[in-house]
Amino acid sequence: MNGVTEARLFVAWKENNEYSMAKVESFLLQSPDHYLKFRKPIRNILDWGRSSRLGEIRGVLDVVFGGDGGNREVQWKLRFHKPLSDDSPPDV
Repeated sequence: MNGVTEARLFVAWKENNEYSMAKVESFLLQSPDHYLKFRKPIRNILDWGRSSRLGEIRGVLDVVFGGDGGNREVQWKLRFHKPLSDDSPPDV
């Protein structure tokens, strides 16, 4: 396990223009029961991120980038990106 024996789950939120964070629970990953208890909220968070939250983020990107979800800027950067050669300094 690469020496990792503990996982800590935190939650962060914004309320009245202030950010807060609190520890939800700690898990001993060497214990099968703790591992399963840790896995459930992580999977729920990932599912939420792939479904409703991802849709919200795409909607905001559509508003910010004029309906293309930011793809136009990414395509422009890819098209006009100058690859570095061994003897040219990076653009700053």
